[in-house]
Amino acid sequence: MTTEMLPDRWRSRDLLVLLEAARQADAGEDPDTAAMAGAAGIDRDAVDKVLVALENAGYVQTRRGAARAGGPGTLWEIEILERGRRATGLWPNGDTAVEQLLDALRQAEELADDPDDKSALRKAGGQLASVSRSVLAEVIAAVVTRQAGL
Repeated sequence: MTTEMLPDRWRSRDLLVLLEAARQADAGEDPDTAAMAGAAGIDRDAVDKVLVALENAGYVQTRRGAARAGGPGTLWEIEILERGRRATGLWPNGDTAVEQLLDALRQAEELADDPDDKSALRKAGGQLASVSRSVLAEVIAAVVTRQAGL
C-alpha cells in the first residue's frame, strides 16, 4: 500500500468546470457541459463526475436530466451555491475582501483633504492590517453573508 498523495484535481480540473458553470449561470445561460469540458480539457462524461463531486462538496446543487441524445454527457440544471460563488469570485471570499477593504482605506486616505481624516484612515488601515487575515476574513464573510440575507 502506498501513502503517496493523489494528484491535485482541484486547480487542474474541478475548479475549471466550476468556473465555466458559474460563468454560464452568471450570464443566464443554460448549463453547457461541452463548454465545461473544453474549459477543463476533459470529456463530457468526466464533467458529469466532476459536477457530482462539486455537489457533494457543497459548491453546486444539481438536478440531473436524461442522457444527451446522440452524444456523451448528461443534461444538467446547475445552481451555484454560496461556496461556489465565493470560489469563483462571483462573491468575495475573505482574502479578496480583506485586500479590498485595506485598499479602499488607502485610497480614501489619499483622497481625503482633511489631515485628521487622513490620519484616522491611516490608523484604521494600520490597525486592521495588524489583525490576522483569517480573523478579518471571517468578520467580512459574516458581514457579506448577513448583507446577502443568508
